[in-house]
Amino acid sequence: MLSRLALVGFGIASLVSLASAQVVSPGPGKVKGIRKISHTQGGRVWPLDDEDQLGRSVALMGDLDGNGIVDLAAAGHADDDGGIDQGAAYVYFLRSDGQVLRTQKISELEGGFTGVLDVGDQFGRALSALGDLDGDGVMDLTVGANYDDDGGVNKGALYLMLLNRDGTVKRTTKISQTQGGFTALLRNNDEFGRSVAPLGDLDGDGDPDVIVGAPTDSTGGIKRGALYVLFLRPDGTVERHTKIASGMGGFTGRLRNTDWFGFSLANIGDFDGDGVVDVAVGTALDDDGAVNAGAVWLLYLRRDGTVKDWRKISMLSGGFTGVLEQPDQFGTGVIAVGDVNGDGVTELAVGAVKDGDGGRERGAVYVLFMTPQGTVAFHQKISDLEGDFPPRTLNHWDWLGSALAPLGDFDGDGVNDIVIGARNDDDGGPNRGALYITYLRGPTTALSAADAAGLWARGSDVVDLRDEPASAGDLAAATDEPAASVTFGVGPEPEGSLALVEGSGRAGTSLTFRLPVPAELAGGVARLIVARQRSEDVAAIERMGLILDPATVLGTLEAVAPPTLAEVEITVELPAGLSGATLVFQGVWTGGGGHRFTDAVELTVR
Repeated sequence: MLSRLALVGFGIASLVSLASAQVVSPGPGKVKGIRKISHTQGGRVWPLDDEDQLGRSVALMGDLDGNGIVDLAAAGHADDDGGIDQGAAYVYFLRSDGQVLRTQKISELEGGFTGVLDVGDQFGRALSALGDLDGDGVMDLTVGANYDDDGGVNKGALYLMLLNRDGTVKRTTKISQTQGGFTALLRNNDEFGRSVAPLGDLDGDGDPDVIVGAPTDSTGGIKRGALYVLFLRPDGTVERHTKIASGMGGFTGRLRNTDWFGFSLANIGDFDGDGVVDVAVGTALDDDGAVNAGAVWLLYLRRDGTVKDWRKISMLSGGFTGVLEQPDQFGTGVIAVGDVNGDGVTELAVGAVKDGDGGRERGAVYVLFMTPQGTVAFHQKISDLEGDFPPRTLNHWDWLGSALAPLGDFDGDGVNDIVIGARNDDDGGPNRGALYITYLRGPTTALSAADAAGLWARGSDVVDLRDEPASAGDLAAATDEPAASVTFGVGPEPEGSLALVEGSGRAGTSLTFRLPVPAELAGGVARLIVARQRSEDVAAIERMGLILDPATVLGTLEAVAPPTLAEVEITVELPAGLSGATLVFQGVWTGGGGHRFTDAVELTVR
């Protein structure tokens, strides 16, 4: 006969936190709908040519034309106006439905731009809103040209353009090795201007400032990357600068050769609450966990542009539980989305253009739900297979996540939305590029705290299949600890299945579930995830390996078993307030670096 033991080291967590009046489930950040802007879709768009690659950069410009709707700037850095790959930018004036009302192109031949571009400059590889530099009430624009040759080969440049309300250029200032008052020593192939982000008035002198990436800078090693904080004068020239690189500017994080620190940049607001704006930095070729898996750094800045503190987010750092592969390039785009789940902390979105969900390098975006400490509480992936991105939309090599921009609450549903670039989209011809206005879902209010308070783990029994004698321990008592974070992942189903072994499903009574322990995950953590009725998209369920819908999760119960144990039982008490609700219970084992799912049980509470 098998001996039965009390679970050693059983960790009990309530399904909800009683600190708030309502219980908010994890799982927001999925896609509610999209609007595509490309050569063939999206309204009155400027025609694109093959290989233009619209969507390599995109920025929110505020309401330029004064019609009450925010507008966008984007670029096709391989546009051929005036010469091959000289590049171009576009101002898209939007309608309330996300369609384009009108487009203004800015290139060497269009839009009043007076800069002189050369073949291969790739004007538009990066762009961002600048702020109102000249005080005329119109947002101005910065555009990078990372292959500009001022002073040497591919040293790079940045253009500051004062705009008119119609999106044309009123005045242009160039910042490079030889122009604009910039005194830093750039080297050949540094690619200054490959990324750029606004900093607002960082130093408090009344003029907007910017941060610019040079990801192939070789300070401290080969192509580790660097950033330049540019403090601007009213005329757009540089008053002074601060360089941030390996061992410079207060940055003490470890960069490796060919990390490309500064591949992307984003202003994330005052994340640490010290009154100074902070930034996120993409390091697309970082090798944490896999070659070129990618990473993102959070840099907490001082007013002089130096780094006060930092956090790293990668497959090995920062609480991120996503599974990245070679060469996903997590960090090709990054933005602050705003507070999507209502916890008071801004979320980040990060592109991974070479993710292979659904096909070769279709790309993906991760919405990272952050803690105040700068770590990731949980995430939602958006790809061809996950996050409710519309099926049959992406193709091989589209590179979804090439660029990102925050859109605010564009559709008025109370949840912030985003714009995602896919620079290799083939609408109308090869690699013409596209943008997706992407409407996000917010949190799901599940239960009141009073009703959910009854969802506790009472205790657990385990089965030792080796039948070794042991003394029984006391069952653990319920506690009011906050819910553990939920990790969603994809993996093979272990041998055996989740089984409901005791309970009628009547409100006010208990249910006991038995979870198998796969041999390769022995000693890991078992979580029983409880959610409302699953999504009806059966095909998506099969692809993801999840029966429950993460957006409807009520919470989790957790247990840790010794390596000798082959099964674990977890008991859940159902409060009276759940009568009539259909719930899904799914067991998840995490151990040995993997995420494995058991079967799920669906039950209607009586």
